[in-house]
Formats: sequence, structure tokens, C-alpha cells
Amino acid sequence: MTEKKKEAKVVLTPEQQKALKDARAKERKEDLERAATLEKRLPKMSFHQVRGELKRQARKPNDTSPLTSAIALTMLTVLENTNTRENPFGKLQAYPR
Repeated sequence: MTEKKKEAKVVLTPEQQKALKDARAKERKEDLERAATLEKRLPKMSFHQVRGELKRQARKPNDTSPLTSAIALTMLTVLENTNTRENPFGKLQAYPR
């Protein structure tokens, strides 16, 4: 029978906890700023620019989250399969009849 070694819990000092909390807050603020700038640019972006942005997020998301990558892949699939003026090869109509 093999014995499993339990790892000792890491206890953070109050200073380390505050530093960790500040770092997470800074990351959240940067994410919100990045989203705000993208929101302003998005209406002016062409089909190819949006497609490239989604591909970049799918390959290497800013927050290294697999959920962000999955959402970007889903949105990219929907974008590529929707028939629009810029994407005449899409299989689905933008407005179903």
C-alpha cells in the first residue's frame, strides 16, 4: 500500500495576502480597460480584423483562461458560418426566415 504525502498548507502573512489582493485587483482593472478599448474599436473593425482578434484570443487568451479560449472559438465559429456581405461563403443566414 502506498502512502500519500499531504502537502502542507501555505499560510500567507497579512502583507502577502494584501499584495496578492492588490495584484488581482490590478489584473481586473487592466482587463476592464482592455475590454473598454476593444468595445470602442469593435464597430469600426472589418470582418477580417474581428476574425483575427478572435483567433488570437482563441490561441492565446489575455487572461490564460480556458473558458475565454472556448468562448472565442465559439464566437469565431458563429462568425465564420454566418452569411454576411463581407462573408458570402457562410452557410447560415444572419436573419433566419
